[in-house]
Amino acid sequence: MKFQSRFKIKFVLTQFGIILIFFSLILAIVGYLSQSNLIYLLSSGLISLVVVDFIFSIFAVKGVRIMRFCPGHASRGKEFTIKLRIESKSSTRYLLQITDGSFAPNLPGEKLPLISKLAQGQHIFQSYKKTIKARGIHTINNCVVESLFPLGIWKAQKTYPLRSEIIVYPEFFEAPQFNISYRGIRTEFANTTSSRPGTGGDFFDIREYQPGDSLKHIHWRATARVGKLMVKQLEKYTLSNLSIILDNSKELILGLGEESNFEYAIKTAATIANRALSTRYHVKFIYYDHLSNQIKSLKVYGIMTPILDILARIEPSENINLEKLIDKAEGEIDKESVAVFLLLTLSKEATSRIVTLTQKGIECVLILFNPRSFAAVIDPKVAKFYRIFSELMAQEAYFLSGRGIRIYMVNQGESISQALSRPYMLVNI
Repeated sequence: MKFQSRFKIKFVLTQFGIILIFFSLILAIVGYLSQSNLIYLLSSGLISLVVVDFIFSIFAVKGVRIMRFCPGHASRGKEFTIKLRIESKSSTRYLLQITDGSFAPNLPGEKLPLISKLAQGQHIFQSYKKTIKARGIHTINNCVVESLFPLGIWKAQKTYPLRSEIIVYPEFFEAPQFNISYRGIRTEFANTTSSRPGTGGDFFDIREYQPGDSLKHIHWRATARVGKLMVKQLEKYTLSNLSIILDNSKELILGLGEESNFEYAIKTAATIANRALSTRYHVKFIYYDHLSNQIKSLKVYGIMTPILDILARIEPSENINLEKLIDKAEGEIDKESVAVFLLLTLSKEATSRIVTLTQKGIECVLILFNPRSFAAVIDPKVAKFYRIFSELMAQEAYFLSGRGIRIYMVNQGESISQALSRPYMLVNI
């Protein structure tokens, strides 16, 4: 949101003004040749109108102030509203036309309804709706006020450098029954209770009172029965931790724009994070930051916005490959957590590293993106070329599945919710 008022005014001769000046010049020539004072007078009158209109147009947009109200963030493909507050700080203004800036420099701005009259001290609001189809950081810059007052011969333009930034979050979807093998038990996302004593869970057992025990846990019936203080013992809560590792290397990015495998990976990461957070998981998002050139992580609980903010800004990088990403992410993965890898490619070296992680007690789940299906968006002939990559990925997936690692496969055009609701079947892709 920006507020500006003192900027130079630009004057443009309208088409009507050009015709008027041309006609007055023709009359002046005719008056000179015919020596007619009447035609001279008419020509002078038209020129006077041009001059008078210019003098009035100098003040047509002076004293007009504009303030833009734009949301700080929005979701991809969803409509949002931008408001403009227009105020006249000096005298009454007429015939004001507002054109707000565009999110793309080469596209025309949003032309708003004509303001026929704006009295001194009065302010009005104008609004319009926008939809952005690409995640990321988008900026609206200049806003232009124009006026044709009083005669429409001259158009006065005043530009306000209002810079508004909006972060567009990626889409995410419901992921029903996204099951993960956690400590050998297949569970849906949820916090679980252990079979060990602790605090905060359901009733577990009764034991003798020990110094430091809370008096509110005394079991009075058992105390009366055995003749000494007895306390209730509760089950210990085991909070589930989920680590999401996103492959944002440029090794094998296929597809176009929002239909690329990288954008599908972004949406899938958001979908999994949303599902986990909505069922009380602690979620750590691990990624390679293309700006600082280092592995970064963010751990959140109960709130999705910080992860969406990262997913809106993240870009592919040439400075990292899949093997380095897995090596550097290992130190960031929480102990006793499930690690979900979203991978655009899968090599033997990466497979070996993932097996090593499982041997260290980290439960791994892989989300893969079928290269052949995303290459087909570019050209069916290109898809045939990338068939070999899909076959290699299938071989590595087969090997990992045999090691008890759960695999999911996402194809271009497929519902992410459906892809996450069933494990990858070991067939040719």
